[in-house]
Amino acid sequence: MTQQVLAGKTGVVFGVANKRSIAWAIAKAWAAAGARLIFNYQGERLKENVEELTGEFGEKTPLFPCDVTSDDEIKAFFENVRAQTDHVDLMLHSLAYAPRDNSGAPAVCDEEMQAIATVPRLRPLAALI
Repeated sequence: MTQQVLAGKTGVVFGVANKRSIAWAIAKAWAAAGARLIFNYQGERLKENVEELTGEFGEKTPLFPCDVTSDDEIKAFFENVRAQTDHVDLMLHSLAYAPRDNSGAPAVCDEEMQAIATVPRLRPLAALI
């Protein structure tokens, strides 16, 4: 039996597309550890798959649309989350995009990678208080 180390915690899960999604494996582990989860789906095409999967956690498992390329949908998603809970303890972002014509070439150029690598590290929360 899995320890309930996440009992009382609420998590938001982005990126479940099907039962082979890395996000799905992590979500199942979080749920087994006691977390209550809120899911997104991106577009009507994925909704049915994600609904079927999240049904494993009960029919009342929150599931809301959110196309992360749309600021309006992100805002609406988190408004829905706020209606479900007053806090979020866990957040899983398991989304990736590549151009449709990408035939294996890196989707990010060297200059973009350098910019990402030089982003200052965040200080621990305690240091900010």
